[in-house]
Amino acid sequence: MSEAWQMLLQDTLSRSSFLSLQGVEAQSLDQPVVVAGHTWCHLASVRFHIWVRGEKPINIDVNNELLACGTLSLNQDMDVIDTMIEKGMVMMWDYIATVYQEVVPGNHISAIRNSGVTFCADWDYLLMDLKCAVHETAYDRYHSWYESSP
Repeated sequence: MSEAWQMLLQDTLSRSSFLSLQGVEAQSLDQPVVVAGHTWCHLASVRFHIWVRGEKPINIDVNNELLACGTLSLNQDMDVIDTMIEKGMVMMWDYIATVYQEVVPGNHISAIRNSGVTFCADWDYLLMDLKCAVHETAYDRYHSWYESSP
């Protein structure tokens, strides 16, 4: 019998009891959730691919100026993602201004076009949510294992 089997099959553990069995180093997102020698969940990073649609439909097989890739991990590499999302928002704002001008001809749309678009992603907050999701997934996997054990 494995260490996990011997230790965890006794009585079902609450979420907090289960998660308290992992080491302090596992509190970091880049570390797996290991309890009783078994890895229950591990998420090292999240890779983002952001496409902005231009005049033509998006071709996901082409790497061009309408594609940005970034990695969200403890060492964030998300500047290109922020830039591409902002680019998409500017394009969308321009489109809204164009539609407005078609619907209400003769009105000035410079105020709409010049109002600016700001995108401020809180990647640290998303990292915290991902850490919680990893812990939830680890516990859910443990609980499913426990419920299916003889």
